[in-house]
Amino acid sequence: MHQHWGLEAIVTDYVRPILFGTTVPKLAHGLLLLVSAATLGGLFYFNYNDVGIAGCVTRIWAAKSKE
Repeated sequence: MHQHWGLEAIVTDYVRPILFGTTVPKLAHGLLLLVSAATLGGLFYFNYNDVGIAGCVTRIWAAKSKE
């Protein structure tokens, strides 16, 4: 959620209607919502059908310490 809010602030600040017209900012916000929803869906899928988010972090941490 924090990532979505941060990216939304960036889109709002830098893709302004004054610079791009009214269509591009609406498309940028729509694309942001689509990417955020896909990310959330991917996290849910990963959490329910794989090792989970904490298990993934544990595996990555263990793999780095073996080197």
